[in-house]
Amino acid sequence: MSDDGNRLLAPAREGADFIVSGRLISLLMTQISESSYLADVFEELFGRTGTSST
Repeated sequence: MSDDGNRLLAPAREGADFIVSGRLISLLMTQISESSYLADVFEELFGRTGTSST
């Protein structure tokens, strides 16, 4: 949710999904365009396995 005032309507719970805003995507894309090596870092962080060590 992009408005912090609405967060109480849908509190985060363990294992819950969340909405990724266009602003977050824009910020990530800007960082990748400035430093292309960050694409690998973000892939590791946000990929299917995340940061798990299995």
